[in-house]
This record gives sequence, C-alpha cells and structure tokens, in this order.
Amino acid sequence: MAGCSVNGGVVVRTGERVESISVQEYARLLELQFSSEDMTLAFEEWSCNCGPAALAAVLKITLEEARDLIPEFVARRYTSPTMMGRAIDSAGLLFQELGKSRKVEPWMCPEVFPERGLVRVQWTGPWTAPDANPKWAYRKTHWFSVFSKVTDHVVVFDVNCGPVPWSQWVTTIPKLITDEIERSDGGWYLTHLWEVGQ
Repeated sequence: MAGCSVNGGVVVRTGERVESISVQEYARLLELQFSSEDMTLAFEEWSCNCGPAALAAVLKITLEEARDLIPEFVARRYTSPTMMGRAIDSAGLLFQELGKSRKVEPWMCPEVFPERGLVRVQWTGPWTAPDANPKWAYRKTHWFSVFSKVTDHVVVFDVNCGPVPWSQWVTTIPKLITDEIERSDGGWYLTHLWEVGQ
C-alpha cells in the first residue's frame, strides 16, 4: 500500500485527514466482500496489492478468492494484463476492452470509464521515455476498479483508500503513489479500460 488506509469515513495518511463521503456506505453500495481490516491483514500475510483488491471489488468476492484466480500471483506479487484477463476468464466472466488506445490521458477521465470494470494506470518516469525498454515500465503500474452507475458520480475502489469518489481519487492517490516511486515525474496515464460482465 502507498501509506494510505481507510479508517471510518476518513482517508488517513501520516496524520493528514482528507474527508470523504462515508466509506462504509460506498462499501455497502459496491457490495464489497471484505473490509479495510481484511485488506490490511491480506497485505501483511500474502502481500495483497492493487491487482487482487481491484479484482475482488469488481467481482464482489473476497481478497483470497481474487488472489486464487490470478495465475502466479503468489509467486510474482504483481498482476499483468494477461494475468488479470485470465483471472476474469477463470471466474467465468467476460471483459471488453474499451477503445484501442494504450495511452488515455487523465483529462479524458471519467468520461471514458466503463460502467463497472477495471482500469490500469501507468506511472511515468524514465521507464516510459520513447527509447526505454517497455519491460522497465511494467512494474510501475496500478489497478483500480470503477463503478459509474452506483451513485450520481463515479466511484473508484483503490487498495490505498477503499471506495471513494473519482474526484477525491484523482486529487490525492496519484500523488501519494508517485511520491513513493523513485525517479517518478508524477505523471500518469491509463493503459487499460475493461468493462467486466456480470
């Protein structure tokens, strides 16, 4: 986790408080099958991170069930798009990639988001330079799930803060994460937008 955890209805990071609409109410609306305490325990016990958490939220399953769906997660501790696609397939669901662009800029959000799905972020730095080996960028990515129809605004579920409005996520979480990435320039873009079927 990027140093941010859910505590009641407030997102907390090293003494700073960012008010949010009730996290518990969002969790109820999204029908999450795990709590913030479950996320903390899963992180401590088996290095749960953004991939399994985003998958669990969008599929309405436990974190352990999500972990078990992602091939080789226990050994690798990351979730590539191929691994995520296989996990969704293993759950007996379909997903549809929205658009063909592999570089959706933040200003295009949330209009390009799926109704219910997964989004993958690429954090930028020297690893995303035109002459950089694409493999260098692979571990500087992040998954979150998105829900466009549960309220009158887009709700994002992120392992770092739980369910929050997109407007709160976009103004807090990217900076929290990129501040922790050595040589990051603070930039980001979306690489995958997947609508996940029920």
